[in-house]
Amino acid sequence: MQIIDRIFNILEFVAEDPDNPRSLSEIATQSRLNPSTCANITKGLVERGYLEQIAPKKGYILGPMPYYLARNGQYRKDLVSLAHPFMSELADCLQEAVQIAVMRDTNIFILHQIQGNQALQVRSDLLMHHNIYQTAMGRLLLAFSSEKQIEKYILEHGLPGNAWPEAGTAEELHAALQEIKSSGCSYIVKDSQVAGVACPIRENDRVIAALGVYLPAFRFKGEHKGLIMEKLHDAAVAVSRQF
Repeated sequence: MQIIDRIFNILEFVAEDPDNPRSLSEIATQSRLNPSTCANITKGLVERGYLEQIAPKKGYILGPMPYYLARNGQYRKDLVSLAHPFMSELADCLQEAVQIAVMRDTNIFILHQIQGNQALQVRSDLLMHHNIYQTAMGRLLLAFSSEKQIEKYILEHGLPGNAWPEAGTAEELHAALQEIKSSGCSYIVKDSQVAGVACPIRENDRVIAALGVYLPAFRFKGEHKGLIMEKLHDAAVAVSRQF
């Protein structure tokens, strides 16, 4: 299992910014490997086509094999195809970025995103967090997870700390998650810069995904805030009805 973890840590790090070559030292540092071990693993990944070395000492990018494995399209294509028309309508109405995400095990995956048409938008890379506590969709999906899944996430990632100051203790975290579950909505304003709102998409009584809107925090107020909350809720309900 250790070698599998190391391989996927390397691939996931390189895939975070696939157009930016990563040096061997960067990969080793990020993966917490000594240079010789990292060099042996990356050599094997290059030989199998999962990584590609741009040139000697110029770093690594993803090779052709990851793209070959994904040749049949995006993950949960059925969900995305059902949600896309409603996401497009929502983005047009609000002129803000709209996303759909799912949670698998203790990770959140963005399936699809539509940018709004505002001159100032939130950079998409700022929305990609491995820490579920840091996004509205992450918090919502965690809230609707089973107690076993919640405890597993806490065990692996700890309590939120600065990522969610109002949920600093285990008791506060469970209370915050229960509040999200009861209200059917999650929203967050991060560092007074980025605001995010999320509502659940359901298949019968089971939450299968989160629909979210992200925007600069200064626009998340007044009538626009009310419109976002109303239209996002309506869109999430409309997508849920498709199931």
